[in-house]
Amino acid sequence: MDELKQYCEEHLSSAAYLNVGNVISTYQLADLHNAQHLKSRCLALLTINFGHILYTKVWEQFCELAQSKDIVEVTRAAVVKVPAPVVQK
Repeated sequence: MDELKQYCEEHLSSAAYLNVGNVISTYQLADLHNAQHLKSRCLALLTINFGHILYTKVWEQFCELAQSKDIVEVTRAAVVKVPAPVVQK
């Protein structure tokens, strides 16, 4: 089972798969399965592109729907120090 997890983690963290459009959902998957290498790759991509991702609907939904608000804060703190986005309800 560990070999399968490692294979999946390597595939999902590859440049052929991981991109700005799926980095948040991939980060959530990595967090759910404690895939540290994949989380690190996601955070690296988030860091480079955070200015573009911060004000997207995907980021807003991530902040709203995260099962644990800690994941949002940890992600934001790991990427850059920015204020929380204002969510209109």
